[in-house]
Amino acid sequence: MDAGLNARFDFSELLALGSDAIASSDALVGLLKVALARGSTAGMATAREEAPVFTGEFAGSIVVRGVQVREMGSSIRLDDLISTSVAHSIVVEEGRAAGARRPPLGPIYRWVQLQVRRGKFDLSWTQRETQQEQIYAAALFVAAWIQRRGIPAKHPMRKGAVAAEIVLHAEVEAAAAELRRRIETP
Repeated sequence: MDAGLNARFDFSELLALGSDAIASSDALVGLLKVALARGSTAGMATAREEAPVFTGEFAGSIVVRGVQVREMGSSIRLDDLISTSVAHSIVVEEGRAAGARRPPLGPIYRWVQLQVRRGKFDLSWTQRETQQEQIYAAALFVAAWIQRRGIPAKHPMRKGAVAAEIVLHAEVEAAAAELRRRIETP
């Protein structure tokens, strides 16, 4: 599951201020790399904060990859990707409709096991003999509940991309102001 930030900024007016456009452009690219790194970090932090924490696996898997600053004539394109490799990320991001087929038991079984170990899940209601049978019965119950009621969408990756974009735009404005100051100050 990926959430990307794809922004393009036109700095032709700013680059025209400098007598040496190449040096100005290189300085701008350097400042933009810092801005993009800050925006990406803010996006990743927001996505991790917004991620539901049942086991911590999803939030811990969110990373930033593919950060790029590319010059395209007088404009500069900024790309980054907030990404996770967890299999259930699409369900966390987009949710699951009620009435859909039953979710796979494997991840639910592991989640129930973890909850039992933490003391957050009482299995006495299952009326099974072994703990393994109790966990299996509880996992079946949770899967049936999800099938009936669905799972609401959380959108942590989308929220992370929005946060990254907000920070990026503020950082780009600051970078442009810094470059303008450098060009105009002899």
